[in-house]
Amino acid sequence: MADPAGWQQKFTVTSKAIAAAMPDGGASVFPCPLVMNSSHANWTANHAAFVNALTLDGDGVPTDLIVQTAGGVAVPWGLNRITQGASPELIVTCGWPALAMAGSSYKLFQGAAGAQNRAGVVPVGDGFRAYWPMEEPSGTVVDWTANAYHGSVVGSPTFGINGQIGAGINYAGTYHTCGDVLDALPTVTVNVWVNLDSILAGGTCPLGRNYGYRIVISNTGNVRFVVETTANAWYSPGTFADSTTNLTAGTWYLLTGVYDGSGVKVYINGALEGTGSRAVSGSITNKNYPFGIGADSGSGIYTDGNIDEPSVSLVRSANWMTAYYAMTAAPLTSWTLGAVQTPGGGGPIIGSSIIVPGERSGIVGSNIIVPRIGV
Repeated sequence: MADPAGWQQKFTVTSKAIAAAMPDGGASVFPCPLVMNSSHANWTANHAAFVNALTLDGDGVPTDLIVQTAGGVAVPWGLNRITQGASPELIVTCGWPALAMAGSSYKLFQGAAGAQNRAGVVPVGDGFRAYWPMEEPSGTVVDWTANAYHGSVVGSPTFGINGQIGAGINYAGTYHTCGDVLDALPTVTVNVWVNLDSILAGGTCPLGRNYGYRIVISNTGNVRFVVETTANAWYSPGTFADSTTNLTAGTWYLLTGVYDGSGVKVYINGALEGTGSRAVSGSITNKNYPFGIGADSGSGIYTDGNIDEPSVSLVRSANWMTAYYAMTAAPLTSWTLGAVQTPGGGGPIIGSSIIVPGERSGIVGSNIIVPRIGV
């Protein structure tokens, strides 16, 4: 397919972190974060000019950004964060279709009409049930899936902390509640990045719902994933799995719990840590408890620390977990940035009207613009 009409700048990003086959044989739409700023090894002044040239709507979302595969297939994307000015930064998460192996590439275009499609990044039809990037500056956290399970804030958590990808939220006895949702699932996978300020004596719950499924961290840092099904009671034999690794405060970890319809597993940083003591069956129960981020409010177990990128989906394979960890653990080093090009074939001239469509003198310093869509 041809490049989109009207583009003014483009560059290619190529995956380099993952050498093995990607999850589920490439059949899944896979959420890939692209973090592009001056800390990237391949970042140049031309990449900075690309970001500063993007036109933003009233919600701070680029209206002239298009992402394609190397073959010209449109790729849905959602904005995590954009900073324009002296220290430009662009963070987008893309829904990669059938990403097969290292060497696969995106092309980013500036200047052609494009719009974000966050539901395409995490489609319900591909097993996703909810995904919260946690980039909001205050209030409600937005679910990117079409289910729109947005979380209402309870208390005063600290927004905008340095997360694993872009921003995250710090909780200390506060939380977000999504209401009585995400229950009666036939299988479930929960993912969440955590960086604890302290290991609470009464336990920590970064994500989940009472009498349904949740991740709990004990007072020694042990991670447990527990479920209740229509055939197996809460905390009965086989319904929980414990990690062998104990978490320590001050470190980011990816925690994953999986119920595949026949057993329970817990992962840390994409690696299997524990399984349930015996087989279990049935669907997740529905007992009208709220789903929480930062706490299981139904049982009063909270979190003291940072949370980022929580999500709920149906069962995922071990390959999916490994690949997701590899893509999100070091997003700055997962991709190589190619040279910025213009339609004439060369690189842009910094400051020229070729790459700056309109006056941008109103941008002073580093104006961080965070989208507030869908709330």
